[in-house]
Amino acid sequence: MGMFRIMLRKSSRSFVAYSIASLLGGIAGSIYYTYRTPYVYRTVGETRGAELIAVIVASEQLPGFMALLTGPLADTIGRRKILVLSLATPILYLLIGLVDPSNIPLITFTLSFINVFTSPALSGVVMVLTNRRGRSYSILMSLSSIGWAIGGLFPYFLVTYFGSISVFFVICILHLVTSTLLLIFYPKEIGEKTNIPFNSNMLIIVKHVVRKTYLLCLSAVFANAGLSLFYSVMGLRIYGEVGNLLVYGALLSTLTALAGAIARPFSGLLVDVYNPTMVAMFSILSYYVLDSLIYYTRGYLSMVLWILPIYPFRDTAMTLALARSVELEYQSSLAGVFSALNTLSGLLILFLSRISNGNMFFVYTVHLTLLTLSLITLIFKEIRDRENLGLKEN
Repeated sequence: MGMFRIMLRKSSRSFVAYSIASLLGGIAGSIYYTYRTPYVYRTVGETRGAELIAVIVASEQLPGFMALLTGPLADTIGRRKILVLSLATPILYLLIGLVDPSNIPLITFTLSFINVFTSPALSGVVMVLTNRRGRSYSILMSLSSIGWAIGGLFPYFLVTYFGSISVFFVICILHLVTSTLLLIFYPKEIGEKTNIPFNSNMLIIVKHVVRKTYLLCLSAVFANAGLSLFYSVMGLRIYGEVGNLLVYGALLSTLTALAGAIARPFSGLLVDVYNPTMVAMFSILSYYVLDSLIYYTRGYLSMVLWILPIYPFRDTAMTLALARSVELEYQSSLAGVFSALNTLSGLLILFLSRISNGNMFFVYTVHLTLLTLSLITLIFKEIRDRENLGLKEN
């Protein structure tokens, strides 16, 4: 109830509209990611499917390098103008269900190309709308998680009664409604532009953001690469063991998202009270234990462990640690820099997937190594920040 009281206290209709958009976007994302792996598995088989999934995941991240330019672009010409591009994405999701599976990476690359423009713009809007408060941010993310919980049940019933193409049609409609809400209810208090002049040197903007956030970004790159690699391949293994799309969707999407929705408000409160960097460090340590248990168990037990909500704490902590490191007018630029650096995750996933040859122990070991690098980077950042604080006090 506390979450909804905060929503009602918000004077801006934009917050409510963006909350609804977050819910619908969560449903669309859950349907897509729940069905993507089984769709590939059913269409091309497990052996080729593992390789194709890796290529799809990589294609979704490769365009991210462009965000170094698109983030500052949104901060200078106006974030709403960039969000208009999101209207092109619905038809692309529909095409995924119509083309030969070998062509799916091309479509996901195109979707990511558009997203590399719209995502930094939307991130900037959200950070201004929530004023970088953990509780407000967690409301939007909780609704997104609830959307993921709902969406995870859709694929089974859609495929059973209407066929595979219906899954992608529903995703198409949801994205269309979401994009429309973001544009119609764009927050008036933000305006068309930020305080950064249009003729600003983008290189200077990027250098300013990187100088303040490079350690946090690097840590996130390591963690995202390791976790994406592990959970993408592990999801394929678990589906092969269980073989039931309804159970797979209910456990890996619905219950996981519900657990995340419950955890989100607590993660928001936690980062408002404690240092977000420390919260991120503890969440990475928790992944060591959880992912090891998932790896060494099988079938339904692995799926039950998958539900445990560590991700909301790491995501909220890292997002707000980054957002609080730079000024509000640079939030889209920050999102762009982070997205560009995080593209390294896509390259790492592609490379590591190619050389793993389906060896799950190799994937498990590499993912733990990347988590360790992420943790070391955060420790180094915390030590450096405390040293800098000591110098200022002296």
